[in-house]
Amino acid sequence: MRSPTRQSGVALITVMLIVAIATLVAVSMVDRQQLDIRRTGNLVFSDQALEYALGAEAWAIGLLEQDARDNAVDYLGEDWATALAPIEVDVEEEALPSIDIDSGQPIDLDDERDALRIDGHHELDLAEPVREAISLAEPITLLCRPDCRGLCLTCGIDLNSVTEHSHTEDAVDPRLAALAGWREKADSN
Repeated sequence: MRSPTRQSGVALITVMLIVAIATLVAVSMVDRQQLDIRRTGNLVFSDQALEYALGAEAWAIGLLEQDARDNAVDYLGEDWATALAPIEVDVEEEALPSIDIDSGQPIDLDDERDALRIDGHHELDLAEPVREAISLAEPITLLCRPDCRGLCLTCGIDLNSVTEHSHTEDAVDPRLAALAGWREKADSN
């Protein structure tokens, strides 16, 4: 009678061993899949950055070709020679874990949806907070130098190139002149 009991114990241990091995294999496959997904995302972002760089380069080439057609002489006062000041960015964000440190269980993310999260691989994606900080740190009006007078808000002329410049109160931006004419027609009807 001891033989069947002993065999059922061995069978139970064998089944538990098989389940443990299958669980390890499944966890390893899921972890590998998450790593592959992250790598694919990085490749997509890398390709996107390359396309942005190529687009900016093509745009700059177009501007320089247009400038070459329009002007016989280049000088540092032209638009292409405008330097922008560097931007210092302070990023003050609190990062919260997405996994409970004590139990290893996922934390309910619905409580603080907008919080910056450290993922399950202990990585922190700073792209969005840095982009937001840069966007907030940029000046509303980009100037070529601290004493720059900027552009006229009405007609767009470079205020640094003229000594006196003014408009009557009824002056209309030339880009919106067609709309002003349409408004006058609508008001007269």
